[in-house]
Amino acid sequence: LLARGPRLRVEAEMVRDIAMAASGLLSAKMFGAPVMPYQPESLWGNFVNQGDADHWVVSPGEDRYRRGLYTFVRRSARYPSLSVFDAPTREFCMARRPKSDTPLQALATLNDPAFFEAAQAMARRIVQEGGADASSRAAYGFRLVMSRMPQPSEKDALLSGYEKNLQHYASNLKEPEQVAGQPDAQLAAWTMLSNALLNLDESITKK
Repeated sequence: LLARGPRLRVEAEMVRDIAMAASGLLSAKMFGAPVMPYQPESLWGNFVNQGDADHWVVSPGEDRYRRGLYTFVRRSARYPSLSVFDAPTREFCMARRPKSDTPLQALATLNDPAFFEAAQAMARRIVQEGGADASSRAAYGFRLVMSRMPQPSEKDALLSGYEKNLQHYASNLKEPEQVAGQPDAQLAAWTMLSNALLNLDESITKK
């Protein structure tokens, strides 16, 4: 029955949780007040009065990486990455969430600073824990996200992408620090590979 079950994208809160967990950033802290992860600074500008103390202030420390379940939600200005993945508005009870597929979802997982920060952290984790060679590191990164080992063709595609990115950053020495936060071409290449893995359909789909 499980093998024949429908393939569905995970709930909005879990999309970010998966990226945080694969990167090693996810906080296991439970209960407490809601938290405020990163969101565009101007988002609340149209909804709060000048001088109003009720502003979005990014939570410090591990609170920034708590599960999506704890994200503060304001009905008049919903958290963007929850909205784009069909989280309810909380204006009324919703027994079943809609399931949409839009380009905005791919743009969020590719470009949202929270997801890209996860890709940077995942790259560091791959380098530190994945072994000494590119092949074992690519397999480790794939397993972090997919919970399975890659097929030979999948590993070949990963290694090919990694080598292309490595060559690019090795010949453009100003770019690695912008991508990886460090002037390291290898780390920048793993960051881009991590970013691609976190954006794959299989990474956010119930199977």
